[in-house]
Amino acid sequence: EALRTLEISGIVETRKGVKGGAYVCEGSPEMLTRSLHDLAMLGHISASSLAEVRVIISGAVVRLACERGKPEDFDEIEANIEDIQRWADAGDLTRRAEAAVEFFRLIAKATRNDVLVVLMDSLGSILRHFAIERQPAKFRPELIPVRLNMVKNMRAGATAKAVAGMNHYLE
Repeated sequence: EALRTLEISGIVETRKGVKGGAYVCEGSPEMLTRSLHDLAMLGHISASSLAEVRVIISGAVVRLACERGKPEDFDEIEANIEDIQRWADAGDLTRRAEAAVEFFRLIAKATRNDVLVVLMDSLGSILRHFAIERQPAKFRPELIPVRLNMVKNMRAGATAKAVAGMNHYLE
């Protein structure tokens, strides 16, 4: 039973045959996402707790991106914002949503910390699931200038303004 539980959790893989047995799987960001999602679905953690943690972690991510980000990181984020607008203008809300998800990943990537990238991806994925259950995704054009201003502040090293921009965005 314990091995089956570990297998369901994605921690071990069981193989049959002569070289069969239980093998530890490679680490995967999806394991964290699945675990948090399962806890939320079972009512052990709330969507509001996840949202609060996302705000806290996002602030730290933006601070580190301000410190460690390179001009090419900010160029990539700005290009992503242009993609968001382009897909919205084309009426392709699926691609627009994918680009919006990438926005947070690119900021986390600018921190040069893989754990923060995984955390941002996991929290964003779970919270999007909750949001989509409540109402379908829609384009909010007023957030484009907020994103652009945030990147401008990160590029300039204006950490407090960049963090305030992220907090405003997440509200």
